Amino acid sequence: MVFKIKADERLYESSAPAWLFNEHKERYNFALELLKGKKVLDVACGSGYGSKILSELNDVVGMDISAEAIDYANKRYKNKKCKFIQGDAEDLPFPNSSFDAVVSFETIEHLENPIKFIKEIERILKDKGIFIVSTPNKEIFSPLCREPLISHHVKEFRINELTALFKTSKIKLYGQHFVNSTILPANAIINLCFMPFRVFKFMKDINRMFITLSNKFYYSFEKKGVDEIKNKGGLPSVFILLGQNKKDE
Repeated sequence: MVFKIKADERLYESSAPAWLFNEHKERYNFALELLKGKKVLDVACGSGYGSKILSELNDVVGMDISAEAIDYANKRYKNKKCKFIQGDAEDLPFPNSSFDAVVSFETIEHLENPIKFIKEIERILKDKGIFIVSTPNKEIFSPLCREPLISHHVKEFRINELTALFKTSKIKLYGQHFVNSTILPANAIINLCFMPFRVFKFMKDINRMFITLSNKFYYSFEKKGVDEIKNKGGLPSVFILLGQNKKDE
């Protein structure tokens, strides 16, 4: 029997803890710096706050499988440059070559068929279109487990597994890295409300605990640079892939 952790996978600006909301918002700010004047699809947009951020410099369609989330997003964040529709990430309801860019944060780990999702991204992107995808690092979220510990996650990825999915595209890999990371004895921890239980349990077993605070910094690295990050005392909690679509000639 696998113990699963229940987690709210959809964030609302009015109710999410500030540290968690900021973590997600920073990914959209990262994308905004790269995308200007483009037609952008935000896959699995959730409550819509991220699509609104992207619409500051782009024309954006936010899409989510949840009718409830889309209804909320339309009421709170819809504007002249940002609209929302319901749709499935594995069967995108758009013609070929419809978008200049696709953004999809914390989506692929929820899908039964991630390869189909990637093919759909490639299909609806224009030639040389940009995709920006993020997903949790299995080494942080479920390092010793065959299955993910978060109930909504179907599969979490290690770095080699993730890059193998995008083998037909040229990608750059980033890590969203918790800046103020330190190690303390497990018995010194008082407030664990922000620390995933699986990490606490694992670190407690060896009597050490990573404390992660503000993560408003992106630590850039190539695949062979992962060991360098480890040697500096940290691990990226989230991988971010930046890629460019190449249509078959």
